[in-house]
Amino acid sequence: MAENLFRFEEGRDLVGIGHEAQRAIYYETASRSLVAVQFDKHGVYAGEQELLQRELDDPTAWIEAYGSGLMWIHPRYN
Repeated sequence: MAENLFRFEEGRDLVGIGHEAQRAIYYETASRSLVAVQFDKHGVYAGEQELLQRELDDPTAWIEAYGSGLMWIHPRYN
């Protein structure tokens, strides 16, 4: 599953994994947006994503506000 999460990272930065371990949180660098994307052992489902925040230069503030709801945060944001 980890390979799928990092393979999907092209043009995005993996930020964390939701508490239910069914959604990965990515920062999309081109659109400066934070999105939650469904995933499982078969892959990441790009068509099943939820916009969490737009016009975000750095996801650090979002992580500080909502990070307690994540089960894992990428070490680059710790």
